[in-house]
Parts: sequence; C-alpha cells; structure tokens
Amino acid sequence: MSRWIKRALLDGGINTRDENHWAREDIRAGLQWVDSEQTDAWLPQMLNLEALAAISFKKGCYTGQEVVARAHFRGQVKKRLQRLTAEPVTPLPQPGGKVVSPEGKAMGEILRVANNADGSLEVLAVVSLRDEEAPLTLETGEPLHRAPLPYPLERRDPEQLKA
Repeated sequence: MSRWIKRALLDGGINTRDENHWAREDIRAGLQWVDSEQTDAWLPQMLNLEALAAISFKKGCYTGQEVVARAHFRGQVKKRLQRLTAEPVTPLPQPGGKVVSPEGKAMGEILRVANNADGSLEVLAVVSLRDEEAPLTLETGEPLHRAPLPYPLERRDPEQLKA
C-alpha cells in the first residue's frame, strides 16, 4: 500500500493493520478478493463481477472464456455472492464452511467472515438462487439473515460505462 494512501486512511481514522475492519468493509461492499485457493472455483458472475462491470465480454481470450461468456449470454448462473449476517457465534465460521437450509441441505459456501463491534457477523457467501426465500443457517444451526448489497445485481458492460 502506498504511503499516501496509508496516510489518508490513518487520517480518516482507519487502522490499516486491522484485518477484521478491512474484511468487514469488503463484505459490506460486496467485494470478494480471489486468492490462490479460490482460483478456478467460481465463475466471475458468481462473485458479482458482472454486476460491478469488472469483466469484459468483448476483449481478448482467456482460459475459461467460453464458459463465462455462455453464462453471461444465456443467463444461467445458479449461484451468486450474497451478504449475510448472524448473531455472535463461537467459534467464528471459516471460509469454506457451508451455508445450509434448516434441514441441513447445502445451499452455499462461506467465502469471508468478519465481526462487527457488537460481535455479530458479516458474511460473504456464494449461495444458490434456487429458493431465494428459503431460510439459511450456518452448519452449526445458527440462523443467517440476508442483507442488501450496495449495488444492483444486473449485467453491466464496462465498455459502455462513461468515465
């Protein structure tokens, strides 16, 4: 991180060493950073990159382009990144943990978790769109609540956005 960005953040009262704070704000912003363990695990649309205009369907060739383009043009993505919240839980759920129905049916996978000041949880998970009204829980049975994302889930083309 550059020195001037760090200074601006510190001046704004943000502790750049507080990983939980960064994770919580990324979750609230609906942003999932893909690390080496998640490479090739998700389509860009499942991480809402299409809604963020973070993927181009008109430029170049890349591995997996055909699958990504097919999902874009046929609109057949069955899972999406969703923001969820929960009451305080110990131990903290880990990335890779399952989001399940109250009956124990797998509905999705946790990608990132952070605590709020009161101990409640902020969660980013890729969750099935089959039943968007179905209740969700952690594997341990604690209820999860869907929370809004700060952006609409719609197709956006970065080439059509004006600076």
